[in-house]
Amino acid sequence: MEMLSRAAAESAGRSGTSQQTPLSVLSREWPALEESLRALEIAAPQGAAQLAATIARPGPQLTASMLFFLAAVRGGSLGSWLGKDASQSLESSNSRLLSALSGDFQSLNRASDGGPESGGWRAFFMPMQNNDVMEQLRFFILPAPFQPRDDRKKRRDEDSEESGQDGETRFIVDLALSGLGPFQIDGSVAKKSLSLLIRTRHALPSQMRADIIDIFETTAARTGMEGAVSFKVQKEFPPLPLAELMPDGRQGPDVYA
Repeated sequence: MEMLSRAAAESAGRSGTSQQTPLSVLSREWPALEESLRALEIAAPQGAAQLAATIARPGPQLTASMLFFLAAVRGGSLGSWLGKDASQSLESSNSRLLSALSGDFQSLNRASDGGPESGGWRAFFMPMQNNDVMEQLRFFILPAPFQPRDDRKKRRDEDSEESGQDGETRFIVDLALSGLGPFQIDGSVAKKSLSLLIRTRHALPSQMRADIIDIFETTAARTGMEGAVSFKVQKEFPPLPLAELMPDGRQGPDVYA
């Protein structure tokens, strides 16, 4: 047994041929994916271009890219997400990286399953290319059967929301924006209702809040949904449901051995 620093431990994990990256790391970054892109840029530029085009990025294709990735994770199909050129190029040029990606994809698939052992939470950690930086967008879903009535009432009282109907599903989108910093959407959706609470560290500009409300109300009217969107400034956001997904119950291990 040898005590290692976080950086040394993560580097050691990347060099293994079959070791899966811990969810505590995958929730923040995807080292094997970034390394695969760099390797493909040298060995197979066409495969690198195909993989880069698959990764979600801000823009008109964001929703389609997100849905494609989520479907691949739920189906446990790494090859369908990577694409034929990228998969074959990695297989021939660096099978270790393809094996690492496959192991990580299995971890992502298990995190998306949810169930009693995770408190019902399903988690999706999705890579997003933001200019020159690749980040992980964190998306959590808590289906209605796993939401006790007391928890829903507590959340309504804390956030002053009017959601919490029977059959509602809760979701959290957690990301970091270059101009706004940490940004979190905490929502609940039922058959005909949708409520959103947007958390930020600093107050959003009034025009931005007005634009968000306008988009929400326009979409709600088009789909026949009822609900509201509210805003909350918090220096510290509530803990994400990561601990339920970690075998050791911690969001980020402090000691590696």
